[in-house]
Amino acid sequence: MKDPIDAAAARTAHRAILQAQDALNLMSRSENRELSLVRIVDSLKSGRGIDGYDGEFLQERARLAGADFDPHYPNVPYTALAVRTPLAANQGSANGGFLVGTTVEEQVLDILRPYSPLLQSGVTVRTGLTANNVVPTVNGDVAGYWLSQETGTITESEPVLGSIAITPKNAGCFARWSRQLELQAPTLEVFLRQLFARQITQLIDTAAISGPDNVGQPLGLLNTAGIGSQSGSAFAWSTAWSVRTALANANVTDANVSWLGHPGTRTVLATRESGAGDGFIWSADDTLTGRSARVSTILPTGTMIAGEWSQLVYAFFGDGFVIDSTPYNSASDFATGISAMRLLVSVDTYLQHPAAFVAVNLVT
Repeated sequence: MKDPIDAAAARTAHRAILQAQDALNLMSRSENRELSLVRIVDSLKSGRGIDGYDGEFLQERARLAGADFDPHYPNVPYTALAVRTPLAANQGSANGGFLVGTTVEEQVLDILRPYSPLLQSGVTVRTGLTANNVVPTVNGDVAGYWLSQETGTITESEPVLGSIAITPKNAGCFARWSRQLELQAPTLEVFLRQLFARQITQLIDTAAISGPDNVGQPLGLLNTAGIGSQSGSAFAWSTAWSVRTALANANVTDANVSWLGHPGTRTVLATRESGAGDGFIWSADDTLTGRSARVSTILPTGTMIAGEWSQLVYAFFGDGFVIDSTPYNSASDFATGISAMRLLVSVDTYLQHPAAFVAVNLVT
């Protein structure tokens, strides 16, 4: 006769195994899901706050980070704006899987880079800041000396140290869409991610170049003391090399130099010879003095900047975006079923080494 204690233990063990299998199956299904901006907005505008899979995910994420979770003003990871790459045919789950990392979130750099000529040029990105910061800088190097004899001494010299205060500046964008679009457009989620990523990137890039350091914006590169300046009047091949010389004198590594110009500036220089029969100043392969050259309308007309772009820093506060929605944006929105979403990010920009950049003004 079987021992009843052993039988009970076997049944308990069997139930534990089944529960573990159920948990693994649930986890497997969850890994094939993503946060959805559309679902989040639907939850928020209902007034009940974010719930369901999205709510559980964000609440657990906040708990692991030691942060408070507000279901009415959720903080979503930067990956919420990432456009996923579908798996090849016949791969993944039956409902269509995605190449989604399950352990490490993608960096904001990778999310915004496709829309940013500055990030493509090598801007440094810091994330996860939680409070105002003071960043040390060196405005004058320490002098070095050779010892002429065994008992020789080193002459004392002190570096000229400075600092940069960085504080969170808030940028945001707002979008509205109809209920019919939500029902009929299967790519609405992808479209919203691209729309918000592009607009946020343009806001940050524009401020990083020409921000006035007031009205809530960062101090832009062109308004930062200590950057080099070069007249662009009758820009010639010798002008370009004068810029490169200024950067070399500032101890900028040649290999790290690249150019960024307004599209109109490229038009001028791409049709001007560097020398008789020697090709054009801005070459057809988008290089200038042998270094990469990009264009963007975030630069003022007739302006060009050369430098080591890793010396420009984007400092993101927190570890994601804050999303909000309201069910009553306006009476007409309520009557027509319009959805609205606001996305906010806190960021500041600064130059670690202003002399690593030269601005060329009024290129003609």
